[in-house]
Amino acid sequence: MATKSIDSDKLRFVKRPSQLVNIGWLLLFLGGVSLAVMSQIYWLCIGTGILWISKWLIIRCWSFRFHEKTIAERKGVFSVLTREIHYFRIKSVRWEQPFFLRIFGLSNVVLVTSDPLIPMLRIYGVPSGEELKDRIKEEVSVWRRERTVKEQDIHPLF
Repeated sequence: MATKSIDSDKLRFVKRPSQLVNIGWLLLFLGGVSLAVMSQIYWLCIGTGILWISKWLIIRCWSFRFHEKTIAERKGVFSVLTREIHYFRIKSVRWEQPFFLRIFGLSNVVLVTSDPLIPMLRIYGVPSGEELKDRIKEEVSVWRRERTVKEQDIHPLF
């Protein structure tokens, strides 16, 4: 019988990038299809279709998992890479809304961390990014208080 770990990190919610970030690839595919139909170059249709499906699959297999103590980025179609950041290691949270994403109500949340292996984590193309930024900031302050983490940066003089 397996025992449950006391130090478990429960999953709270999962965010995925929106497929709207692939709209350029979809338009390229539709242009390839229309060109292939008009000029009977069917390999163009197949090539742009494979390209669009691969881009769709990459975004489909990309997720950000928000746990009780950590944020984990899981990315990859065949080989999967998971990067994990503890909330108390987050130094700064930035909310970005580039014009293209803003049109569709999407945004990026950028986390600057003190982790030497993951100095920056970009949560890409998510809806309600401002609310997500505020939730992350709350979690950071809670975990910094609990662990009594004090920030200390050393910057070179030159």
